[in-house]
Amino acid sequence: MSTARSEVPATTPVPTRLLSTVDAFVAELGGRRGAAGAGSDLERDLGLGSLERIELLTRIERDFGVTLPDAAVREARTPEALVQAVLRALASGDTGFEFRAAAESPVAAGGAAVVPSSVSTLVELARFRAEHDGDRVQMSLLADDLTPTPITY
Repeated sequence: MSTARSEVPATTPVPTRLLSTVDAFVAELGGRRGAAGAGSDLERDLGLGSLERIELLTRIERDFGVTLPDAAVREARTPEALVQAVLRALASGDTGFEFRAAAESPVAAGGAAVVPSSVSTLVELARFRAEHDGDRVQMSLLADDLTPTPITY
């Protein structure tokens, strides 16, 4: 699946940009031809199940630079409901995730073991990290209220 951004300029109104994102995603899935309307049913008209909705949420967050609650996409029945969620996020200033420079990151500061050149797959890397850096925080999962939960091996 491609992860290309919507090619609609950022100066385009939110409803038009969001519908373009939805249209591009549905077309990529091989779904319905033609433009989705604001009132199109995400499941019935556009064929989006729960996994497709999660991917759509990710793309909307990326394209608009916002963080949306998972419930927004789970409860949304139409693109118009997603537009309203994006507008609320933009109005509240919830403009995305906080990224830290590598030098400030607890992951980088933890002194991870050097990975040998013999490690060539993700499974091998995960096994190596579990054996050598098992207690080290690998990432933090942020809840909707931005409370971090450390993730280790």
